[in-house]
Amino acid sequence: MSSTKQLIRTFICSLFLGLSGIIPVSPAFSQPVDPTSSLNIQVEGRVHYGFFGMHLFEMQEFNSHFPGFEFIIQHNTFGKSKWEAIHNYPIIGLSAFYSPLGHVEEIGVSYAALPFISFPLNKNPHRSINFRVGIGLAYLTNKFDRLENYKNIAINSNWNAAVNFTFDYRHQLNEFLYLTSSVGLMHFSSGTTPKRTFGLNLPTASVGIASFLGHPKPIKHYKLYPELFKFKYDGKRWFIIESVVFGGRYSKNQTGGNANFSVQASVTALKPVSSKSNIGLGLDAHFVQKYKTSAENIDNIYQIKPGITAAYEMIMSKTSLVFHIGSYLTGFNATNGPFYSKLALKRFIQDDLFVSLGTSMYGGRIDFVGIGIGYSYYHKYY
Repeated sequence: MSSTKQLIRTFICSLFLGLSGIIPVSPAFSQPVDPTSSLNIQVEGRVHYGFFGMHLFEMQEFNSHFPGFEFIIQHNTFGKSKWEAIHNYPIIGLSAFYSPLGHVEEIGVSYAALPFISFPLNKNPHRSINFRVGIGLAYLTNKFDRLENYKNIAINSNWNAAVNFTFDYRHQLNEFLYLTSSVGLMHFSSGTTPKRTFGLNLPTASVGIASFLGHPKPIKHYKLYPELFKFKYDGKRWFIIESVVFGGRYSKNQTGGNANFSVQASVTALKPVSSKSNIGLGLDAHFVQKYKTSAENIDNIYQIKPGITAAYEMIMSKTSLVFHIGSYLTGFNATNGPFYSKLALKRFIQDDLFVSLGTSMYGGRIDFVGIGIGYSYYHKYY
């Protein structure tokens, strides 16, 4: 009798919630669905300890250690899409970061928000090592001013780009809780504005705790059938020639002159090494338009900086992350040396055509951000 009453109460509650639009009703009068479980959401808090990275001699002025605090809301993938299983079920989320930055008066405090994706590097879900990439926005309360804050040679704008690279370790305590620890690098820069500043590099270490908001969804261990791309599963050998052109602003070069506009063009030869990655070599050409002012006039200066790069691409269905490490052949600053790096987010809009958002770093700071369009050519050589 009691079980019958319990069933009636469950049915009435489910019907009421379903009519209210809160929880969908199962035709089999099942238990109410937990919406946080269906989204597989975790929250996490981390406490950081960091310092200013002295990437340039001029930054010795800000030699300080400081705490940082991070709140994260994240979605644990569980195999809903094939690329999630191929990459060992990455974590996708949004990070909110705060640090007093050592109470350095010239710089102030920092607030940052960064969307990120974290890739497991091993296949143990209970004790995992992960690599996280995040790109977002930061707000720093103080900035350079030639009269009132001339010592702040790091930041010339309150709003800045934020880039984060982190290696973390996650140890599962029970079904809901994880302990985390990490080492990483946070970079703040207003690099594409015309004034000369150096940006901030913040190496940090952290400890934290994460918890699911509902019962975590089980990982789908189904058989993965390959997506039949023409260059991967036909028994032949293929390579890819990719060309892409970016347009955007280029920051002030330390040899003088203010940037007006820049075009970056590159051609990269890629070799598929697995269903989730490509490696390759590329050629870059950076076309920079600058202007110099004098008492008489304003002179336009055009500079071409050729470079060579090594590339690694992480493929997530039609979206991918592309990392480049390169060296300029000419046109580089002697103090900073020839080496630079690039990071691009790429999305195919047709089989061979893609759009991309890219950034490059040189001399320890972001010096270019642009939007591009590219084309991929697939060639069979055996």
